[in-house]
Amino acid sequence: MQIVAPILRFVQIVFAAVVLGLSVSLAKGQAPGFSVPATTAYSSFTGGFGMVVALIGLISIFVEFLQGIVMLVLDALASLIFLAGGIAVAIGLRGVSCGNVDEMFKNSLLNGGCTKAHGETECYYGQIPVDRTDQLTGRCRKDEADSAFMFLGFIICAGLVAHTFWFGGRIAGRKMDVHIVA
Repeated sequence: MQIVAPILRFVQIVFAAVVLGLSVSLAKGQAPGFSVPATTAYSSFTGGFGMVVALIGLISIFVEFLQGIVMLVLDALASLIFLAGGIAVAIGLRGVSCGNVDEMFKNSLLNGGCTKAHGETECYYGQIPVDRTDQLTGRCRKDEADSAFMFLGFIICAGLVAHTFWFGGRIAGRKMDVHIVA
C-alpha cells in the first residue's frame, strides 16, 4: 500500500493541472470587457486548490505530522470542491451538444459574452460580425473536458480519503482507530 498514495497524488496533480489549464484558457477566451462566468472562475479555483492539496499530500508522504487527520480533511474538502465544480459546469452546459451552434451560441459559458444591439443579440463567439463557430465548438469541448476532469478529480480525492482512512491514517504517532457505533 506504500506505492498507492504517491500514484494517486501524481494522478491528482495531473487532473488538477488539466482543470486549471482548461479553466484559465476558457477565462482568457472571454470577450474583452465581459466578466468571466462565475462557474469558469470556480473551475479555475478548483484546479488550483486541487494542485495545492496534491502537493501537500506529496509532502505528507515524508512529513509525518501531515499524515492522518490533516490529509483526511484536505482530501475530503478537495473531493467536495471537485464534485461541486463538475456539477456546476455540467449544469451550466445544460446538455448542450458541441455540434449544435444555436445551443452553444445561447450558452453563457461558451459564447464569450453577449450584448443587445438593434434588437439583435450579438455574442463574441457567435456568427455576428465574424463567424467563430470553430472557436465556439472548441470552447464547448474544453468545458466538457473540464467537467469530466473535475469528476475524475473527485474520484481520486475520494480514493485518497478512503486510503488515508483505512490504511495510512496516523494521529499523534498512533494509528487511527475507528469505532463505528450502531
